[in-house]
Amino acid sequence: MQRQFTLIMSLSLLLFGGILSFTILKLDPGQGTFPLIAFYLSTTVVILSFFSLTSFLVRRLFTNNELYFSNIKVSFRQSLILAVFVDLTLFIASINLLTWWDLVLLGLSLILLELYFESNKIKSIDKTKQAI
Repeated sequence: MQRQFTLIMSLSLLLFGGILSFTILKLDPGQGTFPLIAFYLSTTVVILSFFSLTSFLVRRLFTNNELYFSNIKVSFRQSLILAVFVDLTLFIASINLLTWWDLVLLGLSLILLELYFESNKIKSIDKTKQAI
């Protein structure tokens, strides 16, 4: 499972990194919606795959958790939240509506989303212990 994860994330990082660099260097955003969609999609996948790989490898090196699937799940979820944060920030900045309090509110809302996922994990562990 971990080899598949690292292989898929590495290949997507290379592929979408190339697409992102092509989009930045060769495409004009004034040409229509395709360059914008390509930019935001490739940015999301590059951030997602880079931080998923990085956080998974850090978790693997510094924790004693033998269940790699749980590390993969947490790394992917947190990287997805970070990628959404960066993309929403870039999009809001591109339409000239970004202010510092918008950035703070967006960050706090995504932190609350992560805390919600963590609290559900704790509740499911408690229910499992009660069933045993």
